[in-house]
Amino acid sequence: MAYDSNDPSKQYLRMKIESATPIGLVVILYDGGIKFIKKALVDMDNKSIMGFVDNVVKAQNILRELRDSLDMSIDQIAPQLRSLYTYMLKRLIVAAVEKTPEPAQEVLKMMESLRGTWDKVRSMAESGQIDVIKRDKSEVHQHSLKPNPIVHPQAPSISLQG
Repeated sequence: MAYDSNDPSKQYLRMKIESATPIGLVVILYDGGIKFIKKALVDMDNKSIMGFVDNVVKAQNILRELRDSLDMSIDQIAPQLRSLYTYMLKRLIVAAVEKTPEPAQEVLKMMESLRGTWDKVRSMAESGQIDVIKRDKSEVHQHSLKPNPIVHPQAPSISLQG
């Protein structure tokens, strides 16, 4: 499918991406990953294995982008997020290889939870309630930020408290 620059929805998305803050871009990536996993699950329900695998791979690509764009100089949270993204990637690989929806459903729940947390951080940063990153990008602040915990027995733990 070719990119149609005259498609209003594509133009809107392009403008949204170009004007987004770094945290806003993270939320947009989560939205895309969630969308592709949901499409994959619909494809599985419709017995479209190729569609399922294709959409799971698209979600994997988004998770790789999230993982690879982490600023690892930010203590604690970046390594924890990297571990979590790696775990989710492994689960999506299992979903694609075994052609089973359960790992994708697990990742969907995790991504929805994380997306909610990042959207809250974005809103609080935009309203001035918190300073997310110091100018030197060396430390994350969590003034009044409460983590949205993700609990899974095999998933790496993540904490937004520093």
